[in-house]
Amino acid sequence: VLSYSTLAVTSLRSIIQGRELVLVGEGVDLFVVPVPKKLTGLTLGESGLGARTGLNVVAVQKPDGPAMNPVSETLLEAEQELVMLGNAEQIAEFRRVFA
Repeated sequence: VLSYSTLAVTSLRSIIQGRELVLVGEGVDLFVVPVPKKLTGLTLGESGLGARTGLNVVAVQKPDGPAMNPVSETLLEAEQELVMLGNAEQIAEFRRVFA
């Protein structure tokens, strides 16, 4: 369930950030970020991303192909993007740990 105020804020934020509006639920957002240098060359399992941040990686996007559903053995490469579900605190922790 989403309140009108949450819907309005989320809509405005997506417009300001120039990204597509994706509504998952109250307090949960979809984040798409480039693979950080610290994670390049590691598998998703080796990265410990979920355990360290609480984010859920739902896809890995390659520049020349479709997004793929990742498994722990998925190799993270510099030109890829991570598609993750989580809240603002979790993405802030991701940026703090891996930036």
